[in-house]
Amino acid sequence: MRKLLVSVPEEYEVLLKAADTLSAFMKCVTEKAAGNNEFNAAYDTIYERLVQMQLPEVDLFLKVYVPSLTKSLDEMNVSFAKTIDSFID
Repeated sequence: MRKLLVSVPEEYEVLLKAADTLSAFMKCVTEKAAGNNEFNAAYDTIYERLVQMQLPEVDLFLKVYVPSLTKSLDEMNVSFAKTIDSFID
């Protein structure tokens, strides 16, 4: 892993890398939703990279937040309520 320009604890470096990868994945999701098929290969590659990280923070983000990128506001409200309920049960 490439070193950062500032000094941060190693456990934060892992989370920063995950956040950067999630950002790239979110771009792929929105581009695919807009019909831009040029992002299909990147979507698959980056998704696999995220899964291989085996971080609960990443798994949660993928499950809770990423699906909202392709939904309307009304759809997000219903979906979010169901997701929250599943964590409470």
